[in-house]
Amino acid sequence: TGLYSSFAADGVFTKPLYTVAETNAGRSRIMSTGASFMINEILSKVNRPDFPLNWQSTEHMPKIAWKTGTSYGRRDAWSIGYNKHYTVGVWMGNFSGVGVASLSGANTATPLLFRIFNTIDYDSDQEWFRQPEDCLTRLVCSETGLAPASFCTNIISDYYLPLISATKTCDHMREVSVAGDEKLSYCNSCVPQTGYKKKLYANYSPDMLAYFGERSISYNRIPAHNPSCEKVFQESGPAIISPKNGSEYLISKKNPEPIQLSCSAGADVSRVYWYVNDKFYKTAEAGSRQFFMPEEGPVKISCTDDKGRNRDIRIVVKYVDL
Repeated sequence: TGLYSSFAADGVFTKPLYTVAETNAGRSRIMSTGASFMINEILSKVNRPDFPLNWQSTEHMPKIAWKTGTSYGRRDAWSIGYNKHYTVGVWMGNFSGVGVASLSGANTATPLLFRIFNTIDYDSDQEWFRQPEDCLTRLVCSETGLAPASFCTNIISDYYLPLISATKTCDHMREVSVAGDEKLSYCNSCVPQTGYKKKLYANYSPDMLAYFGERSISYNRIPAHNPSCEKVFQESGPAIISPKNGSEYLISKKNPEPIQLSCSAGADVSRVYWYVNDKFYKTAEAGSRQFFMPEEGPVKISCTDDKGRNRDIRIVVKYVDL
């Protein structure tokens, strides 16, 4: 709650005082005024997934910024809100730590937070946070929040921080050369002179493609790549989603748990082959999850698809007392 009060103070954190005897409240800036204002704008939006379902309407909703949270096992529900006058934290749960199925930050703690603000500072929207000089406005693509490209159709106005916010152009779509019947796709190395066309496809990340596959969510897939292309055998290996390349994994000595192996492969791939430290581990269907118990130390993980394309990553494993 103390940290959230820094958003209400233009990014300056003041150490909370818990007793009357305490007088030395340390103050330090932890973010710029522009960053603080942008967070305030985000957290004060009503159209959001954590708006309480059992709140009757927005008519009597206090003008506040707020954030909710629910712990694993529904042991804790919290909601922290603030305006220019107050910062209030609400926690709900059992002191024994026993979880409750109906406990959630959005639907349990937030309604109480709203009632508290309606009681102590209801009509406070006249003194809301103003846009500072280090925060400007620009046009962005609503899909990504990045500078719009030629294919972006939903363009909105949004805040940004000069010299800090991303200047990358939106890439949520990609232009692909496909056959006239849209059954094959081509790269620059294999595109024919005639008989093809260009079409826009959503540029999903490997993680998102794996998510769609696991949940059988349909989407407009890029056609399988030209099987006669020579370059495809040299590049575009499976994207290893888990484990994360370059990460350190801590495994309990007492209760060791295996590490998940998963990847996102091309549409033309049906099986992949996993290797651990250059030794064959197992073969599996593309998109399926596998598990292995690693040895301690550096671990090299390789994934090869049934077209011979390969991808390597490296992680570090440590066994610890947890």
